[in-house]
Amino acid sequence: MLVKPPVMQGAYSGGKGWRVDLSRASAVPEGKGQHYVLTFSGDDRPQDEIPMIERRELLGVAYEVACKLADAIAPGRFRIEMNGSTAASRPHFHIHIICPSADLPIRRIVDSIVAPAPAR
Repeated sequence: MLVKPPVMQGAYSGGKGWRVDLSRASAVPEGKGQHYVLTFSGDDRPQDEIPMIERRELLGVAYEVACKLADAIAPGRFRIEMNGSTAASRPHFHIHIICPSADLPIRRIVDSIVAPAPAR
């Protein structure tokens, strides 16, 4: 199986690596932006094994990465999402970075937390 190179990669404290890849299941329609996932490089540690200090640092990394990636699509228009350890659909730690195009209407975060959206 051919492994695609990451969109971005780097290291945070202690030399631990992170990488950003395109999501396999995009939250945006084709041609209307990009959906990325930030994970550890070569390390699929379970969500509940990630110390809080690392989570905070990686959220900062995700914010910086999102600013850079959104610049090519719609500057400043991005959403960062991270699930709690028992709310994630995958057991390994990951952060979603969603960069919709300027012409794509987006839902309020409070409306999109559960599917389907609750009736009002």
